[in-house]
Amino acid sequence: MARYKTLILDGKTIKKIVTMRGAIRAIEKGFRLYGEGKAQMPPKVYIDLCECGGDFRAMPAYVEGFKACGIKWVN
Repeated sequence: MARYKTLILDGKTIKKIVTMRGAIRAIEKGFRLYGEGKAQMPPKVYIDLCECGGDFRAMPAYVEGFKACGIKWVN
């Protein structure tokens, strides 16, 4: 079985390696592949934190054309 490492990038690193043009191209490709049925994007998962007046939301996704998956955490 292949082993993969988790890559975590901070905002400073992203600003060094991602251009606006590159980001727009990636977003367009992602939407196209999603439209072609080549993406998995299940519904958001919520963790309610009533005692804190908030929640966490997990938004995982996988797009075949990028050969990568990711998750967005929001609180």
